[in-house]
Amino acid sequence: MMNLKLNLIGACAISTMMMPTVALAVEAQDFANRLQETINSLGSFTIAFDEASMDGNDVVISGFSLSNLPGTDDEQKSMDGKIVFTNVLDTDNGGYWAEQALFEDVDISKDGIRFTVSDIVVEGIELFADPTSNVLNAMKLYQRFSIGPISVDKEGESVFLVDGMSVTAQWNDDDTIMQSDYDIVGIYGDLSKIDEREAQEMLGMLGLTEINASMAGRSTWDLNEGRLTISESSISVENVGRLNISGDILGYTLAFAEKTQQMARDIQKIDAGSSEYEMQNMQMLMSMAADLSFGGLNIRFDDDSITLKIMDLIGEKEDLSRKGIISTVAQILPMALGELNMPELQAEITDAVISFLRDPQSIEIDASPSEAVPFMGLMAVAQNPSIAKDLLGLSVSANQPE
Repeated sequence: MMNLKLNLIGACAISTMMMPTVALAVEAQDFANRLQETINSLGSFTIAFDEASMDGNDVVISGFSLSNLPGTDDEQKSMDGKIVFTNVLDTDNGGYWAEQALFEDVDISKDGIRFTVSDIVVEGIELFADPTSNVLNAMKLYQRFSIGPISVDKEGESVFLVDGMSVTAQWNDDDTIMQSDYDIVGIYGDLSKIDEREAQEMLGMLGLTEINASMAGRSTWDLNEGRLTISESSISVENVGRLNISGDILGYTLAFAEKTQQMARDIQKIDAGSSEYEMQNMQMLMSMAADLSFGGLNIRFDDDSITLKIMDLIGEKEDLSRKGIISTVAQILPMALGELNMPELQAEITDAVISFLRDPQSIEIDASPSEAVPFMGLMAVAQNPSIAKDLLGLSVSANQPE
């Protein structure tokens, strides 16, 4: 399975690039070196390419190795494969532009499992003369990245499918606002292949023998304001519902991005299995928390029949009607929340939950502070939940229009 992951990492890694102006001579090895430097400047792992050659206006890169991969103890993984960068041009800033990067399809079989990925394409690729001179040189990675279909077969039977995935990133003319989005469509999973018998039985009782789902995300990064706005980060599952998370993070400036990227590069040089590696990662997280502020958060679930099915399943086991379950929740929930010492919010949560159970449409948690709250200040909420409503502008509601 590690090879499967590495092939995906390799494919996604090379989608690191963005926009042309002037066509001059292209030198294949210099293009490969620039690409390698761009990817390595991100600090997640390091990559090295074996060969680079010209084929007309295309640059062909063959073979690569990955090092410092997160979650692995391997020093290096070498892989075959060819990537064709089409219609490559020199740019007037000393870099390169490529219309597309086309990857070979992935087709790997091991221990009765076959994993395939088709149509891996990166569009609008730009490599700067010096990828490390400005953090945006590496962050302006690509205009669009798409893959799919993706499939996993077990002993000849399909167990997991994704029709397609796409990611886009667009900058305004003065490089101060980036808008990005992702879409993952046609997610299918055969739940009957789950080995855990009890889980399979429970899913069967809920009428869930398969998963049909999609995921989507939309965000805007305003460098001048240092604000990252996530307007959508959702997953929709047929016969279950849709969960969406949105919010605002402040302090996400260009300086913050540069500092974080440099810390990631420094950590990359440390042995991933060492205690120092863990300590440096923790320090990076603490540093990020010290710089960022919480501007707001919204979590919303729109039901698609799963709530009533769960209530009926519980009712069958406990010999309770739906009304009986709601009555029990109405008694237990205030007592469970009472220890938090937040009576106003306690009543709000109880009312919202009961309203939702009576008529499952949607339930929503919203935090809209009057002013941004430093992430480190959120620790005060964890220590004293009674201040959550006032400090975070916290509210809970049910069955409200989106």
